[in-house]
Amino acid sequence: MDKLNQILQGNVTTPYSKPQPTNRTGIAAPLSAYELMELNKQQTSPDPVISKFQKLGRGIKGLLVPETPIETLSMIPAVKTAKPVAKEILKKFDKNKFTEKGKTEFIKSFKDKSKWNDQEFVMKKGMYEGFSEKVMKPKGYKQSPYFLFYPDTYKSYQVGEKFDNVEEAIDKIKGLKPHQLSGYTFEIRKGNPKKIKETELLYRDKS
Repeated sequence: MDKLNQILQGNVTTPYSKPQPTNRTGIAAPLSAYELMELNKQQTSPDPVISKFQKLGRGIKGLLVPETPIETLSMIPAVKTAKPVAKEILKKFDKNKFTEKGKTEFIKSFKDKSKWNDQEFVMKKGMYEGFSEKVMKPKGYKQSPYFLFYPDTYKSYQVGEKFDNVEEAIDKIKGLKPHQLSGYTFEIRKGNPKKIKETELLYRDKS
């Protein structure tokens, strides 16, 4: 019995003893300042409501903060990269048809052709009760500040289609020119079409 107690209480091993792990009393290496900072970031409030918002905020931050140089470049506003392209495209047009303001507005309003004709739709009450139809939302001059103007025709027909970029308006004129008499004037203006005298001339062309 005494020998059994010695085996149970001591470090005596037998063929049936379980292997003991080594270095059980090792000392952990101290954390660096960076590791401590990262550890603190991961801590959340004991309050369940505050903790939920902390976790949500970290998830949103992960979506907004770029982690690689490629992600950083992808977050640069498209306008900054579009301006050099717009200047090159502007050189392909007859500069004599533009006013100085028109050249500036061409570059300022430039957008990729794939985004032309962007149109919002709204639901409108239909002809019959209980029915509605999907129609194009009218463009206001603040959202689409550029419009075609035809000074050679009757006043009620002088204001044409509205656009949110100058190049698209010029493209529209190109399509209309073959269908008008020689010498017919096309203009692109900026501003409120209801106050023509206060609008700015940007571009003028003739058929």
